Amino acid sequence: MASGCATIVSPETYPVRLTSQPSDASVRVMDAATGNVVATGRTPLTVSLSPGGSYSSATYDIIVGKPGYTTERHHIEASLNPAYFGNFLFGGLIGFFIVDPASGATWRIEEDNLHFNLQREAPPVASETQSPPPPPEQRTASLPPPAPVVTPVIQAPPPAPVVQPPPSPSSPTPPLQIVPVDADEPPPPVVAAPPPPPTARELTAEEFDAALKDAGVVFVEFYTDRAPPKAPVLDELAAEFAAPAGTAGAAPVVIARFNLSRARAKAREHGIKNVPTFVVFKNGIALSTFVGVRSKAVFADAIQSAR
Repeated sequence: MASGCATIVSPETYPVRLTSQPSDASVRVMDAATGNVVATGRTPLTVSLSPGGSYSSATYDIIVGKPGYTTERHHIEASLNPAYFGNFLFGGLIGFFIVDPASGATWRIEEDNLHFNLQREAPPVASETQSPPPPPEQRTASLPPPAPVVTPVIQAPPPAPVVQPPPSPSSPTPPLQIVPVDADEPPPPVVAAPPPPPTARELTAEEFDAALKDAGVVFVEFYTDRAPPKAPVLDELAAEFAAPAGTAGAAPVVIARFNLSRARAKAREHGIKNVPTFVVFKNGIALSTFVGVRSKAVFADAIQSAR
């Protein structure tokens, strides 16, 4: 009875497999609390992470990147181990207050497989106004300027004056005609510039609650200040689903982002444990949840299925 229940049934470390598309990307795992690097390697890679110790859970930042591609970051935070509460039945107070906290078995890491989709970076655009530097031979040996050519200028004689004949009395100047302007004629139409394409909305806590109460579909990317938005496809989805629905009665769609750092209670309310997390809501009910970035086609299929 002197041992903690979570210490008996739980491992000391948890394996987490890391893969990427494309593969052979560099991986760096950092302790989010201290900033120390705890593991490095290249994908595919399996790292063993400690869930924590004493009375605090472990948090990690996983950074994956490759030359020519974007760098992706994922945040992992250990959660409370359900076996820890078995001390009330088997481990006693010693296991609850001493053994499990000392061994770190109070916590566990739920994520065991993470995949990162790296986006190819666009090549730099060369300036059109900047000319390339001259070859080395042109910079080192320059020819002397040519001698000026003197061309004699021959002045032409002035033209003869033109004598205008006097006006004939038989051909009088016609009178000036005054054309009335129709005041009722409408002005030419003004062509307005097309509106900019719609983008994903950044919701406050109040706007988030109001959006979930609507009858439409809401697709939200949850992120934090430490893990900013990772999915540029949200703006493309906002433009795609802003068009009128193809079928009668289809629900409208709101594409949005929400910062959990400004309303942490929303994370507990909707069960968000890791970021980025993407959720499809309809009538305030979560229909689909994705932990980590997926392709545009996967997100679009989930949204279309909820309409």
